Amino acid sequence: MVECINTIKSVTAQFLDHNDPARPLHVEWDKLLKDNMSPIPSMQGGGYTKAHFFEFNKGEASIRDTVDKEIKYVHTFVPLDRIDEVKDIILEKVQGHTNLDKATVKDVILPR
Repeated sequence: MVECINTIKSVTAQFLDHNDPARPLHVEWDKLLKDNMSPIPSMQGGGYTKAHFFEFNKGEASIRDTVDKEIKYVHTFVPLDRIDEVKDIILEKVQGHTNLDKATVKDVILPR
C-alpha cells in the first residue's frame, strides 16, 4: 500500500506499525475528549457525511456543505465560559503542563 501511495508525486507515505512500542500513535483520546466535551449528536439523512466543510471555533463546530454555503448546523461541544478550563485540563492530561511553547510529541502522556 505504501509503495502504491508513494507513486503520487506530492505524497510521501510511511507505514506505522501499531505493534511497535515506539510508534507515535497514542490511545485513550476518546475517553479524554468524552470526559471534557459534549458529544456531537447524530444528524438524520447522513448529515455529517454529506457535509464537506467543518469549522471549529470557540467551543463550537459549524457544518456546511461547502465553504461558500450557509451553515447547516452548529454544535456547542464546550460551553464558552469553560473553554480555557477545558483546554488546560486536556493539555495537562496530554503533556503534563499547559504551556504550548514547550509541547513536543515525545511529551505525550497518553498510552501508545
